Amino acid sequence: MENKTYHQAKKYNDFIDILKHLGSKTTGFTANEISSELNITKTTCLSILDTMQRAGLAELHNSKYYIGTEAAKLWASRKTILTKRQEDISHQLSSLNA
Repeated sequence: MENKTYHQAKKYNDFIDILKHLGSKTTGFTANEISSELNITKTTCLSILDTMQRAGLAELHNSKYYIGTEAAKLWASRKTILTKRQEDISHQLSSLNA
């Protein structure tokens, strides 16, 4: 089977970088700070932040952007998945020790 290399679209990477950045500080960021710190044009940054707000992944409050509630829901889901895996592994380990 042929091994393909796919082009990584910059806007998608920028989206992910902004999402991670928003989660890195509880005091929030201005659009200018995000744009400057991540080396993203302000127009692109604002476009991505608008998309993130509509999806609930970012929130704007007093001119600062914060991680959104949908991101928290994703984390809660991930935590549930990991807890279930831990329970499954514990059960498997206990059956090996029986």
